[in-house]
Amino acid sequence: MLYVSLFLKGIFLAGLVETRVAHAGDSDRLVVTASRIETPAEEIGSSLTVITGKELHRGQARTVGEALRALPGVSVVNSGGPGQLTRVYVRGAGSGHTLVLIDGVKANDPADISRSFDFGNLSTDHIERIEILRGPESVLYGSDSTGGVIQIFTKRGGGPLKSAIEGEYGRYRSYRTAASLSGGEHGFSYSLSGELAGTTGFSAADERLGNPEADGRVFSGFSGRFGMEPLEKLRADLSARYSYAKLDNDFSGGAGGDDPDFTTVEKKLALGLKVRSVRSLWWQPSIAAGYSLTRRVSESAPDPVQPGFFDHARYEGSRMRLELQNDLFVSDESAWTLLLEGEREAATARDDSSWGLIEFRDRAAAMGGLAVQYQYAADEGFFATASARLDRHSRAGTRATYRLAPGYRFGPQGLVLRGSLGSGFKAPSLFQLFGGVNGNPELRPETSVGFDLGAEMPLSGGGRVSIAVFNTFFDGLIVASGLTAPFRNSDETSSRGVEISSEGRVIPALTGGFSYTYTRARSDRTGLPLEKIPFHELSARLSHEFVAFSQPAEAMLQARYVGARLDFAGAMLQPYFLLGSSARMRLENWATGLSAFGRLENILDTEYQEVSGYGTAGRSLTLGLRQEF
Repeated sequence: MLYVSLFLKGIFLAGLVETRVAHAGDSDRLVVTASRIETPAEEIGSSLTVITGKELHRGQARTVGEALRALPGVSVVNSGGPGQLTRVYVRGAGSGHTLVLIDGVKANDPADISRSFDFGNLSTDHIERIEILRGPESVLYGSDSTGGVIQIFTKRGGGPLKSAIEGEYGRYRSYRTAASLSGGEHGFSYSLSGELAGTTGFSAADERLGNPEADGRVFSGFSGRFGMEPLEKLRADLSARYSYAKLDNDFSGGAGGDDPDFTTVEKKLALGLKVRSVRSLWWQPSIAAGYSLTRRVSESAPDPVQPGFFDHARYEGSRMRLELQNDLFVSDESAWTLLLEGEREAATARDDSSWGLIEFRDRAAAMGGLAVQYQYAADEGFFATASARLDRHSRAGTRATYRLAPGYRFGPQGLVLRGSLGSGFKAPSLFQLFGGVNGNPELRPETSVGFDLGAEMPLSGGGRVSIAVFNTFFDGLIVASGLTAPFRNSDETSSRGVEISSEGRVIPALTGGFSYTYTRARSDRTGLPLEKIPFHELSARLSHEFVAFSQPAEAMLQARYVGARLDFAGAMLQPYFLLGSSARMRLENWATGLSAFGRLENILDTEYQEVSGYGTAGRSLTLGLRQEF
């Protein structure tokens, strides 16, 4: 009955916006993450959302974590400001249950306690689009995708030479500069981008709780993508992304948490190479290789503010991966995909602090997978994807996973019904296997089974609204009952809820969008809600295009509500509401290609916390200029 009730509520809410919101849908939009083959979004049975580069540009989000906040089924939690630890939770799954890919390269940190990805320093610079796939997807991507997949595609080059430079400055002495260059001819393309940013910040431990010392950040990043055709109908793509961040940290959240000399240096690297042959219309093989590295070094010595605390930590995790994919297009309506992949992860950690010593050196694990997928789509009507996979992990044994994602489309621009059923698994992390007194080499993989049912309905004027209900079960979750207790497979959780989203044009010069998520995630062992997962999240925005001083301009108003949620130690965090705006205007009268932009965040100067005891930014104004050549 819960699902029926939630679904009917979603239909009622959708009806409220039908008379006002029309979505300029693009039926030719292609997505990759859901099936590993370019497929129209309307022929995907799984729940998937796309953020385009144009949307990132308009919204002026400077990190991927910020850009993800407005999406259905996604919760983002930041621990104390710019660059600080930022986790993403998809449909109530733990942060380690979401796989992050950058141009196909797995970027999750093998040295992290749960092999999670930290979004705190993942810039939106040089990103072409982001695809967010919700639900268990181990059948296509192996371990770590029991909750979902977030894939980031960097910008491709091509055509005449283009370049741009921009800079901005705002509250907390925050600055950012970025430059880009792209072009290509005769089968070769290139796209390059660099970024420098910094801020004096505010106290990560929350200034409102008596912590006056500000925690700053310095960031630099580079991203590049190159394409070439060494032979006719043979395409090679090389991508590289590197970032460096130096952060000021605090001892803890809450009163007395300041630490003036606690710093962390983080370096991340992702390299990817893919070669694909299109010599045949029915058989298109590809081979891809990827390498990722995450290194974190933290230092803190006893000082007058924290005389009893010290920390000397170094964590380094790397992953190498090789895959062979064969796409067989047996007819205009159906295709087979055969996938063979292998990867090796390695990690070294030494953390000597006042809490004790954690150390493991040169630990590694290998995994191989074999998957098969069948995809069918008629011109109109029924479409489906069926997949099966077998993985072998050197430390945790063999696991099989599956996925079935059917749907039905009523005409080219009609109602789309879709659903998916799939399973997933997550191999124990190297930290969980070997990390100090908590490590347990006998751990089993965590597993999940999930399903969703959804509808995408047309609205007046060509718009659409999407509704989905979901339920996911997790078994054998790895937990430690104390600081010195070993990790064990001892918890079971479940997460269910509803997602509603719409985006479109209200009047010719005004567009609008919203998303709402209800999530009920709890531990089946204790019956308590899961930490960090709000029961309700709602975001909305309005964007207006207009002419000012004979120049095209646009302005956007954004609102976000996050409901109550449980935090660590039983703390219940209060709901909060944020309001923000952004604007951009061409200045062609001054110089060709010149534009000005700005954003005002937390307009109401709301005081709130995303993690108990950790600070958040107040009202902040940022202004900038961009010059395109």
